[in-house]
Amino acid sequence: FFNVKYPDNYDFNILSGIYYLEKNDHENADKYFNKAIELDSSKPLPYYQIGLIQVQKGDFGSACDNWKKALLLSPGEELIKKIRHCLKITVELTEFLKKEV
Repeated sequence: FFNVKYPDNYDFNILSGIYYLEKNDHENADKYFNKAIELDSSKPLPYYQIGLIQVQKGDFGSACDNWKKALLLSPGEELIKKIRHCLKITVELTEFLKKEV
């Protein structure tokens, strides 16, 4: 889709990652979000988005780790609410799955 591959622009990589995430192309979304982290590891959004990808892949532990990073970096109250909600659901789901096994 994009002619330029991973330019050194944080916003471009975030928007590209969101584009691919909405297309359910987790591999490309993950690449762009990781590039955004490489460019600026102090921003919470790429960690949050990678956590969403990891949940869809069933990797709940890694998702929680990324959401915790995002929570520590998050200046905005709205993102904090989303992260806490995701963590709560993930913990509940993990506990449920343990009971089922």
